[in-house]
Amino acid sequence: MKTSKNIHLIATNEPSRLFYSNNDPGLKLNKYPVLLTFERSPQYIYITSDEYIGLSWYLDGDLVRKGVVDDKDYWEVRKDYKKIVLTNNPDLFNNGVQEIGDNFLEWFVQNPSCERVEIEKQYITPLGDIVDFCYDNERLNYKITIPHERLRKILGEVPIQLDSVLAKITHQNDLGLSQWYEVVYYADDKWCSYNGSKTFEDGEKVVEWKYCKELI
Repeated sequence: MKTSKNIHLIATNEPSRLFYSNNDPGLKLNKYPVLLTFERSPQYIYITSDEYIGLSWYLDGDLVRKGVVDDKDYWEVRKDYKKIVLTNNPDLFNNGVQEIGDNFLEWFVQNPSCERVEIEKQYITPLGDIVDFCYDNERLNYKITIPHERLRKILGEVPIQLDSVLAKITHQNDLGLSQWYEVVYYADDKWCSYNGSKTFEDGEKVVEWKYCKELI
């Protein structure tokens, strides 16, 4: 069963670019690692998965440990242990754990209450191609989907008036349900299409959307 939390922020005595500040309360991201002081509390962030741990790094509460047993029966009963797949802890970068990029760190500083992100396995060949299966000469990469990068589902929320959005649109007719993506906008309490499009003239519905400026 998938757990609800896979983002873990843990204080560290080691320097880190990510830290809590007492002078200016809140989580901060510095250009260079900062030391532990009275004013600053360095933090390591770990993103975990429910994957088989084996000989990988994992979290045991707030403790970072290295798996020493490659035995599925051994790990099966230890449901609280979670495999670390991404981190900003440099000690793990050269030990099979992927580094978290600045794009996510910058977003997380603005959204520190987030406890879960979706992660996707990607296998990358030496030529840089992404493939579906892993072979001996390919490396594993994890892609983080930041929540604002997903389309918003229509749950009573509508975009700012006149702001362009990329919308997932559905239309039910005698031939069945069709769906497509189109740039539209919202104005005067209704969805509107741009010139040349007849969308929304025959009962079309927006089911998901996101601001076009977020695609840049």
